[in-house]
Formats: sequence, structure tokens, C-alpha cells
Amino acid sequence: MSRFVCRFTVLTAVTVSCLSAWAAPINLNPNLALSVNPGSTGLWTLSATNQDNGAAANGWKAFAVAMQIIPDPGATGTVTLQSFINPVDNPSIPAGSAGPASVSSGVFPQPINGTTSFTSIILGYNDANFTSWPSGQTHNMATITWSASPDASGSWRVYASNPEDNFIDLPQTTWNLPNANDVYFGNVPFVSGTTSTLQLGTISAVPEPSSLMLAASAIVAASWYGWRSRRNPLVVEV
Repeated sequence: MSRFVCRFTVLTAVTVSCLSAWAAPINLNPNLALSVNPGSTGLWTLSATNQDNGAAANGWKAFAVAMQIIPDPGATGTVTLQSFINPVDNPSIPAGSAGPASVSSGVFPQPINGTTSFTSIILGYNDANFTSWPSGQTHNMATITWSASPDASGSWRVYASNPEDNFIDLPQTTWNLPNANDVYFGNVPFVSGTTSTLQLGTISAVPEPSSLMLAASAIVAASWYGWRSRRNPLVVEV
């Protein structure tokens, strides 16, 4: 995906092509939540909505999201983005025309949300078609598989982030026009000289109820044994 960015400081011909896309802001939808058992996987469906009143977003061709997974205090183990696919219900990139789903990891030159680490997901068309989003319409973008390590416990926050403009060659959170120009999502904008970030949701690693019951049973058994030992001390005759 091209790392070219639409700005008003570029040539007039390019600016005009960008204005039509900016006229209809597309926002990523936050407040996603997932509870996953340690040592297993779970699914998210990432989506976006055309927030403009009355204007269609013309020319959706592809997208990229630079995601950061931040552990909350006390979290142990890891939660990682394992893979993602084009959702079955995805009018923005219809089944059969989507290109390969790309996942890559890297580091930003300076911290965002307290870390330089990110995982980028990218999906686009194989052909020359593109999609127009009517005003107010929500499209599914990606079904993401998250993986929790066997020792995972606690919660993690997931962000979509954009680096500063001087890091423009790095993966970003944008959607792509047919002419390969990138457009920022409305709620993860480009802000010159700083970074932008949006919390997409949270992932919690919670043991299965059977595991909790087994642990509780072990504690009860140990307590009972200790009580019996104190009540019936061992007497050794000599």
C-alpha cells in the first residue's frame, strides 16, 4: 500500500482528489471486547462507519491498521494478533475480490501509548474495483484471531495508532483510494508533529470455570488435610 498521504500542501491536482474522500469521514468503531481462555484463541470483528450526514465515501480500495496491544497493570503472559481474514459479510471488500491479508510486526521510532511495538494488518482488492460507502452505513473490515498464551491472565487494551508525519514510511492506520492515495480515518487523524491513537477495545484472559473449580478443590483438600493433621497428631510409640 502506498504511504503517500493527502495534505493541502501537495500539488493542486492531488489535493482535489483528496478532498472528495475527506468530505465523507470514515470512523473505526471502538468498544470491542473479548474474553478468552488462557492457551486458546478468540475472534474480533473490526468495522467502520461512514459518519458523514448525506455524503458517500467514494473509492474505498484497501485499508491498513497499525495496532498496539498494551497490558494492564498485573497482566501476565501475552495476548497476540495471530491472523485475520476478510469477513464473510464485508460489503467494502466483497468475497472473491480481496487480496491476501497481510500481518506484520515492527517498532515505531518513538513510543506511542508507552511502547514502540505495533502489529499492522493490511487488506485490499485484487482487481481494479472499488466501493462507495453510503452515509451512515457500517462495513465489517476484518475478522481478527487473538491468541492468549497458556499463562495469560488479566486484561489488555488494543489501540489503532498513527505515528508522527516524519515517520510517514511506516505502516499507518488509513484507508486507500484507487489512485493509491492514503486517507486517514476520522477518529485516528493525521496531526502534524504529534501522534494519534484510538482505543479499539479490550481483551481479557480468564481461566475456564473448570480450571477455577479444580484449583478451589485443591485448596479445600489441602486445608482439610491440614485440619486432620492438627486434630489427629501422629503418635509414635517406642
